[in-house]
Amino acid sequence: DTRAAMNTGHAKTKVGILDSEVNLMSKILFGVTLALSLAMVALDGFKAVWYITLFRFLILFSSIIPISLRVNLDMGKSFYSLAIERDAEIPGSVVRNSMIPEELGRIEYCLTDKTGTLTRNEMEMKRIHIGVMAYTSETSDEVTRHVRTYLHDRGIGADSGSGSADGSAAASRTGAVLAKSHGKARRDMPQRVFDIVEALALCHNVTPAAEDTADVDAAEDAADGAPTHDGRLGVAVARPMAYQASSPDEVALVKWTEQIGVVLAERTLSSITLRLDALIPASQGGHGTAPTLAYDILHVFPFTSESKRMGIIVRCRTTGEIHFV
Repeated sequence: DTRAAMNTGHAKTKVGILDSEVNLMSKILFGVTLALSLAMVALDGFKAVWYITLFRFLILFSSIIPISLRVNLDMGKSFYSLAIERDAEIPGSVVRNSMIPEELGRIEYCLTDKTGTLTRNEMEMKRIHIGVMAYTSETSDEVTRHVRTYLHDRGIGADSGSGSADGSAAASRTGAVLAKSHGKARRDMPQRVFDIVEALALCHNVTPAAEDTADVDAAEDAADGAPTHDGRLGVAVARPMAYQASSPDEVALVKWTEQIGVVLAERTLSSITLRLDALIPASQGGHGTAPTLAYDILHVFPFTSESKRMGIIVRCRTTGEIHFV
């Protein structure tokens, strides 16, 4: 909050301590000059047009104020800046402000923070609380089990290898069941777990990309002959993914959902596709095809320092429901 409040104000001009000291001494010397001029006029008895006499004494005593010192200081700072940039012991140095190079001689303590500039800034999801339950990386299998239970109960991925008509009917039933499950009825633990995983997989600005071609080809080869999933849920080949985002926090959340089995498979400006790897049988070793859930992005509320959060409005293509996350 303090930093946000400071950033709302206008930036101040950087002024060195030496410049502040010279300005203070100049003000003091001007006061002394004015006092001496008034004293001389007073000794003269404040005769007619005494203010002209006062102005004459101010000009006579103006040499007390070292005006040339300011010019000499500016020339010295320019020389210091040039010497710093050409110093062989600190190659690559760039002087961006010639007002405060002399302040380097006043440094006593150097304080730095660890924001990733000097270290690798890697974020990892450690713990998530859902109601009275807490799940860690060691209990991620339990989260995956809840997600798989919820999806199976809703009929997602249960109609493998069905025909077109049966698949469409299954997709319609699945959409109806999903729409009903998101109602106001009391939710069980598998649904609560899936809701939070779904929210984390949707509310971000992460862009996914398939990893190297060798891994993609291996995943597609492993998927050959695997049962497909018909209907509006869609289908995708399970393959390793890489993520890009401006914030490492968002990447950590998306990687955690991938570990659970809800993978960010594709994202465009208008849509998000989640691949449900949690439904791939364990006998396939994580390879094969998995059903997908597609969402239309209706609006994105970017993160701001005032709200301290971001939001997104999506519409599920399977159920037609609109969610604000």
